[in-house]
Amino acid sequence: MFGPMLSLLSLLATLYLWQNALRARDRARAIGHDLCARAGVQLLDQSVTLSGLA
Repeated sequence: MFGPMLSLLSLLATLYLWQNALRARDRARAIGHDLCARAGVQLLDQSVTLSGLA
């Protein structure tokens, strides 16, 4: 009886924490973007790739 309820509760808690982490990541990215714009610099994110070492 408690097994399915515990599984459901665990799933809901996991989904909540995941959503919370995504919101925090998006907010941090937006704050970083705004700070870089104010400083007049370009925000380097994961889209930057290494083109060479020379």
